[in-house]
Amino acid sequence: MTMEPGQELDRLVAERVMEECYHVVADGQDIFECGFPVRCEKCGKEWDALPLTSNWPNPLYSTDLSAAWMVVEKMMSLGYRYVMRSNFEGNGLHWCGFDHQEWAYRNPLHQSELCKSLPHAICLAALATKEK
Repeated sequence: MTMEPGQELDRLVAERVMEECYHVVADGQDIFECGFPVRCEKCGKEWDALPLTSNWPNPLYSTDLSAAWMVVEKMMSLGYRYVMRSNFEGNGLHWCGFDHQEWAYRNPLHQSELCKSLPHAICLAALATKEK
C-alpha cells in the first residue's frame, strides 16, 4: 500500500486498525471557541474542552511516534508480533511488519514499504495486516 502520511492515512488507521471513530467536527463550528460544546458528526461524541492541536481530537498516527506506538500496542493486543528496522541499510529509512509467527522477525507476513518516518511505516504495516 502506498499512501503518504497525513489526515487520510490517520483516518484509515483510526477506523480499520484502532476500530475507533475518526471524529469530524460539524462544518462552520469553530472548535477553538470556548464555552460551546463541540460534537462529532459521525458518532455524536461531545467535548467541552478547548482543543490543543489543529488535528484535535484525532491522534496523528502517521506522523507522531507516541500515537503510532498506540497502533503497535493495539496490534500486539490482537496477538501480532512487531518487527522494526530503522536506518534500514544505512539509508535513513524505516521498515516494520506484523505477523502471528515466532519467526516474524526474519520475514513478517505483513510489512510496510521503506518509509521516511517510523510512524508512517507502522501505519502502513498495520493497515496491510488488517486488510489481509
